[in-house]
Amino acid sequence: MSRWKRSVPAILILLICSMPIVYYQLGSLVYTQAAASNLECSDHAPYNTPDNFTPHLWDEGLEEGIMEKNATIASDMEAYWFDQWDNATIDVPDEPITLAAWIMETNASQPWVILVHGIRSCKANHEVLIPAAMLHQADFNIILFDLRDHGNSTVEDGLVSAGQREYRDVLAVWSWLQEEKGVPAPSIGIMGISLGAGTTAIAFDQERDVEAVFLDSPFSSMDRIISEELEFAGFPTFL
Repeated sequence: MSRWKRSVPAILILLICSMPIVYYQLGSLVYTQAAASNLECSDHAPYNTPDNFTPHLWDEGLEEGIMEKNATIASDMEAYWFDQWDNATIDVPDEPITLAAWIMETNASQPWVILVHGIRSCKANHEVLIPAAMLHQADFNIILFDLRDHGNSTVEDGLVSAGQREYRDVLAVWSWLQEEKGVPAPSIGIMGISLGAGTTAIAFDQERDVEAVFLDSPFSSMDRIISEELEFAGFPTFL
């Protein structure tokens, strides 16, 4: 009995000391799964290009692309296809990150718009290609790019940081337009969608010379977006 009494405190101390390690390991496991990117661009990358793209609904497979619902959405899409575009690569300063981009320049004297895609997406997603086409038809110059760990850009760790790292990609593109294209800062706007909107908001906060942003479906609270992503991935939100 006395041996058991001596063992209980030791076991309790061991449990208490190990709890932070266990919690850290569990949190790391949850983070790597809940924050995982999708390098396949949620199936958009294999077939969407600026001169030939169609919408793809998130809840339907590619084999259902000819279904009536998708066919209706895709009707008259050809009017939005780009006649020409250029590929570009953009380095993020002081980081081993290279971003893959598409450039649609219509008139050098006109303003530019940077479009930033959402989570587990890429520049080949219709959600950025369609507004890009509309802006291009309105005589804006366009640049679309893949955020790090997305599409054809550098894979850093395969994880999404909800804009905490990705905002530097946005500012790298913004700076590149000024340095390589000679575009003055007031002539550059940024449009972000979903994660891209949150990322754009952070970039706007970090760089006072960014003068125009358009945020489509941004998140308003980091705590809330983390909780929702945990729930979406099937994990308890208290983690």
